[in-house]
Amino acid sequence: MIFYKNNAYPEVCLHDCNFQIKTIDNKIQCVFPEGVAVVDNEKIDWSVKGMIQISDCSIDEITINSIKPFNFFGIHRMIAKEISLQELNEIFQRGGFLQVFDECYSYGRFIWKCAIYPYKSNKKFVQKYGEIEISAFTESPLEYYLDK
Repeated sequence: MIFYKNNAYPEVCLHDCNFQIKTIDNKIQCVFPEGVAVVDNEKIDWSVKGMIQISDCSIDEITINSIKPFNFFGIHRMIAKEISLQELNEIFQRGGFLQVFDECYSYGRFIWKCAIYPYKSNKKFVQKYGEIEISAFTESPLEYYLDK
């Protein structure tokens, strides 16, 4: 993969894209093996394999939350708790991914809201964790690498 650019949103969209997250040295890598959506000349290509890397960032600087909704006597509630990368690795080892359904960016911050995918083979994890939210405050840019 070759370097594309830093902070490539909205040229690169992650909505409905599957990824796995890992750490290598002092870098966070989110690998999108099935591709990301790249907007080029008003056309969208969903098959561009890619990776997003955050250099000079440890896993301790990333917040991974499990958000599980439930109803209590007809009142909608949510339980949020921080989970570790090791807990997510259980999903990845079983062939599962996280699928981005919402992405938000601002200066020095990003938030990705994700579902566990595929649902059927990871039903146990979906019931345990619900949705996964990944966020970070970081001065390091999101480095986009694409097979383009």
